[in-house]
Amino acid sequence: MREEAILGRGILSRVAHACASRPKTVLALWLLAVVYLFFAGQNGASSLETSDILISGTKSADAVELEKKHFGESQSLVVLLTGTAKSIDRFGPRAARRLDRVKDVSVMSPWSPNAPDLLRPKKNQALLVLQVGRPIEAAGSETLPAIRKELDKTLPRSVSSHVTGSAALNTEMNRIGFKAAKDSEKLAAPFLLIILLLVFRSPIAALIPAVLGFAVITSGSGVIALLSRVMGIDAMATTMMSMMGLALGIDYTLLIVSRFREELAAGHSKDEALEKTAATAGRTVMFAGVILILAMLATLWVAPGGMMTSATAGVLGAAVIAMFASATLLPALLSMLAPYLERWRIGRKSPKAQVGNVVKRLIKRPVITTAAVLIPLLILSSPALGLDVGAPAATALPEGNTVREDFIKIKREVGSGWAASFTVLAVSKDGPMTEKARLATLDKFQKKLARKDGIGTVLGPAGINEQSKKLQKAADDLSAQRKDLDKLEGGLGEAEGGVGELRKGLTEASAGAGELEQGLSASVDGTLELKSALDETTSGSRELGGSIAEARDGAKKIASAAGEVEKGSAQVKDATKDFADELAGGRESLESLQ
Repeated sequence: MREEAILGRGILSRVAHACASRPKTVLALWLLAVVYLFFAGQNGASSLETSDILISGTKSADAVELEKKHFGESQSLVVLLTGTAKSIDRFGPRAARRLDRVKDVSVMSPWSPNAPDLLRPKKNQALLVLQVGRPIEAAGSETLPAIRKELDKTLPRSVSSHVTGSAALNTEMNRIGFKAAKDSEKLAAPFLLIILLLVFRSPIAALIPAVLGFAVITSGSGVIALLSRVMGIDAMATTMMSMMGLALGIDYTLLIVSRFREELAAGHSKDEALEKTAATAGRTVMFAGVILILAMLATLWVAPGGMMTSATAGVLGAAVIAMFASATLLPALLSMLAPYLERWRIGRKSPKAQVGNVVKRLIKRPVITTAAVLIPLLILSSPALGLDVGAPAATALPEGNTVREDFIKIKREVGSGWAASFTVLAVSKDGPMTEKARLATLDKFQKKLARKDGIGTVLGPAGINEQSKKLQKAADDLSAQRKDLDKLEGGLGEAEGGVGELRKGLTEASAGAGELEQGLSASVDGTLELKSALDETTSGSRELGGSIAEARDGAKKIASAAGEVEKGSAQVKDATKDFADELAGGRESLESLQ
């Protein structure tokens, strides 16, 4: 019969009964989860995104996406250097070079080529415009500290530096918001305990909603921290999770604990009180939670921008965790603490009489009750009429904050536009943007825009247009000198021909000299043979006859050698003449080249 009764209960009653029958196991599991998520949420600020006020589908959002596609993500930072003119001239260029060596940072300073004069508004001031080629979160959390470190190392005490920009402001707002959420939880805890003690008149009963609220906001913050590592979540999610988690956790617990105490006071056993509470107050809590979850899901569908989406996700997570804790953790706590709920009670009235009497009196006077509740709520809500619903600003940061003070300093000295400038993206659909006509059009637009009221400075492609004009003039000058280059080319061609002819004459002269050398060699051989014959003639008269015959042969050879010498001499003469003619032609070519 007991098992049939349990099976006949609703799902909430069955879940509550299962958790109440094993309270230590449920509490142990919740404790492990809360401890793990607590430590996971401690470093959650580093992985949260900065506030995104862009609304999907607008022209601004489309322009940002187009800029990311063609130029990549980049953030602008401004550094204002102040000091004496001498110290700025000495240390300013050094600081610009050091910052330009920081990873993903490019610097435009008063000492850059073609730098505008507005970067040196006064002799004792200098503006450095930094372009950081990283997403806004990385630029604020990683690159900005590196920039401040380089400035501290480079600049002496006589030169002060002030840094501002969207990356600096958003990163600091995230840090301050995350810290404020944690501080508010610590601050709210004692006040909540006092209020709950006044409501329940029992410290044990008052402690249960506080424990559940702490479990909800701790678990929620840890879940958001874990999700932010795999998807983009704004810091607003943590704030909303903290606010709504504490509110829903305590609100749902108040309802259930009050009903449970009433059932116990009515004489029901612990199990019967839990069953009736789950069937009444538990259903009310689940219904309210489901309605809130559905509302948040609908809001997610139409939420404009990442910041509102993250805020809605924070509320949605708080509602889910609060419902789950009310259905599992709360029955386990009530089961364990049921005998002690009325211990150290303040006052003697039973919960049933106290709550019942108050409710009956309120029902009898609906108008007075409505006015008594509505008027204080309206008074408390009236400051919302003066809320500034614009974009996040540095003035939202606490006074004395370095980022706030830097922003105010730069705004006062050179204007606020440097910290939060507008970007105009020009797109060409049928050709490069660097064509002469397009550059001229952009130049006119930039100059016209700079004359508008409220616009102090416009940095754009005007400098590119001026440089293109200079390049065009240089091209025209080169074209005018083309004729002289053509003449020089012709003279070089004639010189090349003369050199060829000179080379040909030298080749022929070399051949004639070779033949002359052969003739002289033959003549020398004949002379040596004649000398040998004469030596043999003088050696003895007895060999005279034979020597005469040999002399006759040597004379023939001499005659033959003399003929070859004459022939070689004639060839040398001809070659010398040709060589002289070639020299004359080469001289004319050289004179023409000269």
